[in-house]
This record gives sequence, structure tokens and C-alpha cells, in this order.
Amino acid sequence: MSYCKSHLDRIKKASRVGTVVLLVLGGLFAALGLFLVAAIVGGRQGDGGTVAAAAVMAAVILLIPGVLMLVIGIRKLQTKRRDSDPERSRLVRSIRRQLPAEQADLPLDNLFAIVDQGLSGGQEFGRDVVIGREWVLAGDLAVPIRRIRGVFLQISAHRTQYTYVSSHIITVFDDTRECGTAGFLANGDRATQCYKALCTAAPWAMRGGLKEQGELMAISPEQLSQWNRELERQQAQADQSVSSPS
Repeated sequence: MSYCKSHLDRIKKASRVGTVVLLVLGGLFAALGLFLVAAIVGGRQGDGGTVAAAAVMAAVILLIPGVLMLVIGIRKLQTKRRDSDPERSRLVRSIRRQLPAEQADLPLDNLFAIVDQGLSGGQEFGRDVVIGREWVLAGDLAVPIRRIRGVFLQISAHRTQYTYVSSHIITVFDDTRECGTAGFLANGDRATQCYKALCTAAPWAMRGGLKEQGELMAISPEQLSQWNRELERQQAQADQSVSSPS
């Protein structure tokens, strides 16, 4: 099984579903708004000011949001058609960015094979996170474990009249502060397991919640570069000690 290909297909499918929902809702809102405006103006009940106010209210509540959703949906559809080439996807671009120069320009199948090998036998958490031996997939980001610099868990809760819904979002940052996110709706235990597994895989990475994530983003480029160099030096020493005969 190709983790990368199935992951990319899932991202595209979710994006298509979101666009379709946006277009359908926009069409319904716009049609209903037009119908109400036409009915109010055509009926001409009450004085002119009341009719105009009712028509404006119907337009503000339904027509204008509907038209905006249609415009956004159409633009997203046009963007998807233009960017249908997998090479334009953020996942593929993240893989090419992480690989050394001699591998970065490989054909897509070879590119996926490298990452799939590093993910083989890995742990899967939900649909959006795979933690392998050498690589991690998180949302639309693929990153070698040794280049992970931040792992964060945000928990939000919403209480309605009838139920209590919690959502957990895991964000993984690489050494350039590019990030991938994965959501766990009403599945806090699984999110916590995923967070702990990521922290275990990359013990040097910054971790915590929204506050600590902000601290990572506040690090200056110079400090980040220095931290990256120090971690790379430590990792090179560790690799050398493992490969050296005892």
C-alpha cells in the first residue's frame, strides 16, 4: 500500500466534497434570497419603507451570503482544475523540499516509494497521521522524523443545549516551520495517543499547546537556524556512534 498516494487521494476527495457543499449551499441561499426579495417587492404590502427594509434584510441574510459562497466555490473549483497536477499539491512539494538534491527531482512514483519505505510498519492515527520509522505524515505535510521541530495539541470544547463536543487538533512543524495539522473530533483518547507517540518519536521537538506553539513561531530565523545546526550536529554524532564498531 502506498501511504502517500492514498493520503493524497483522501486530501483531494475531502477538498472536492468541501467545494461541492459550498456550491450547493451557496446556490440554495442565493435562490431563496432572490425568491424572498422578489416576493416582498412584488407583493408590495405595507408602505414603501417597510417593503424596502424587508427586501434589504432578505438580501443581507440570504442573498449576499449565498452569492459570496457561490463565488468562493467557483474560484476554488477553478483553482482545483488548475492545480489538479499532483506536483502542485502541498504534500508532494513538502516531500521534495525535505529530500536531498539528488532525490528531490525523482519521478513521483519513486518519490512516494522513498517516503513509503520510511513509513512502513508505522502507526496510523485516524485518517490523517502516520508515524513511521523515519517519516511522519500529518495532514498534507510529510516530514522526516529527524526534521520535526514542534508537536502541539490544541483542545477546544463546545457545549450546546443537548450535547458536549470536543475537538483535538495536532500540529506538526518541520525545521522551516512549515506545518501539517490533523483533527480528532470527539476522539480525545486517540488524539492523546497520537500526541504522545509523536513526542516519543521526536523527543527534541518543542511540545505543548497553543502557548508553546506561539513560542516556536516567535523564535527568530537566526535562533531557528542555530537550533537546527545544533540538532543536526547531535544527530550526526548519534548516527556515527551507532555505526562505529564497539
